[in-house]
Amino acid sequence: MLHIDHLLKKILPLLIILIAVINLFPMELKAQKEVTIFGRTLPVDMIRKKAEEGNAGAMMILSAMYIRGNGVEKDSIEGYKWLEKSAKAGNSFAMNDLAILARHNKIPTQDSAKSVFWLLAAADLGNTKAMINLGTLYMKGKDLIKDSIEAMRWYNKAAEKGDPMAMQMLGFLYDNGKDIPKDTVLAIQWYTKAADAGESNAQNNLGLKYRKGRWVKRDYAAAMRLFKRSADAGNPFGMQNVGTMYQYGKGVQQDDANALQWYLKSAAKSNKTSSPYFIGVFYEYGKGGLTPDITEAIKWYQKAETKDALAAGMYRMGNIYEYGKGNIKADTDQAMKYYQAAADGGNIFGMYYLAHLYEIKQNKEQAERWYQKAFDLFTKEIKRSIDDTELMMGLALMYENGNGTEKNIQQAINLYRQAAELGDEDAKLKWKEFDQKK
Repeated sequence: MLHIDHLLKKILPLLIILIAVINLFPMELKAQKEVTIFGRTLPVDMIRKKAEEGNAGAMMILSAMYIRGNGVEKDSIEGYKWLEKSAKAGNSFAMNDLAILARHNKIPTQDSAKSVFWLLAAADLGNTKAMINLGTLYMKGKDLIKDSIEAMRWYNKAAEKGDPMAMQMLGFLYDNGKDIPKDTVLAIQWYTKAADAGESNAQNNLGLKYRKGRWVKRDYAAAMRLFKRSADAGNPFGMQNVGTMYQYGKGVQQDDANALQWYLKSAAKSNKTSSPYFIGVFYEYGKGGLTPDITEAIKWYQKAETKDALAAGMYRMGNIYEYGKGNIKADTDQAMKYYQAAADGGNIFGMYYLAHLYEIKQNKEQAERWYQKAFDLFTKEIKRSIDDTELMMGLALMYENGNGTEKNIQQAINLYRQAAELGDEDAKLKWKEFDQKK
């Protein structure tokens, strides 16, 4: 929550800028040097004059100019000095930003204790961002004794004042059920309020609930609308999920080319999504109008930054080396290394295919160990995912072959049928195959 990078990129709340522009600076005044802030051109000399006269808003503007080197020579120390003056003059936005800088030891005259002081002062003046930051300190037990009740009190205060980020955080906390008791009704309620208020993470999270039919009736069209709103707001996770909806034809007509474009947009925004992995799959199989390109696929698999996406990429690379795809020669030893990396990263398919290679190498003990791990994780994850056909297919395969569990053909058929009804083409073929055997 308290990220210095965010502060440096967007330190000035729009409200403060508008007040400063409208109330403090007669637009007819001209100066030799001007600065453009949020699309408005202001005279630098006049900003400095108003700041020196004691106007808290002007002080904060001048602070940002020095910190960012906008209209003046960059001088962080001078910027911090004016930010501190603005805070002491009663500007709650400056208080909040000063607290963030103090926590990161950016200002010699401030420390973590003073950070809490400034957050409390800003919160008492009604600053919702300071309330959220206080809530986060209490929730994490940083600079304050961990107290989830006090954290929720501050989050609720900010949400009741209409802060969309606070609403989203409440939804997430009730959804996650880690630091507070899980409450699905309140999770949906706060996600909905935040989404309606334009919070892109809430739009994405609520979209996932509608896509999976989790605590709400499954509605792919509603999910797609929410994902699209999130994506249009620039959220890379929303973009990824729009791509997924196009890839699997949920709520929209199936369109791999469109899916690929959304995955690329998402990856361009952030590699912390699973989009690099999906793009790698598209290159590997030549989907979305691409020509199969194993070299390019591997590049994308290695671009992922999240643990899950990176582990999934390791599984795919293991598969490439096991079967020898493109310019990669079959190499089971190399495949096993990648499967092991995938399995160690928690990827179920990495576990399954690692067991499969151990079985080929006649290492029964290791094969059984990894099949069991894969089966247990398949069983756990499938209950959480609800509509993940890939998981259904994997678990069905284990029941069909008796890997990690007793062979159960009927259970395998049920899972193939369930995946087929959700539109999985491979599952349709498997289900048809069993149906013809009857």
